[in-house]
Amino acid sequence: MAEGVKKKGGEVRKGLEVMEVRHDQQRVTALLTRNGAGGQLLDCSHCFSSMPISDLVQRMSPHPSDEVMNAAGLSDIAPLSRLICFLR
Repeated sequence: MAEGVKKKGGEVRKGLEVMEVRHDQQRVTALLTRNGAGGQLLDCSHCFSSMPISDLVQRMSPHPSDEVMNAAGLSDIAPLSRLICFLR
């Protein structure tokens, strides 16, 4: 998947902790990330993530409805690894 993203001019970043997933109610617009060097706001139009859906939903800003937040808390999807791809 990473090679396909790169071939289309996108960027792949690994090893970042996603603190906040910013969106406009229809798509992701930016990610607030953190690594050993500090935080960074990364503008994006698309992203792929392997974090559990419950973590992803809890980090969304603005927060989704209570119904969505509650449903996400029931997920038992285990993370495979931390992978984030940005497409431009």
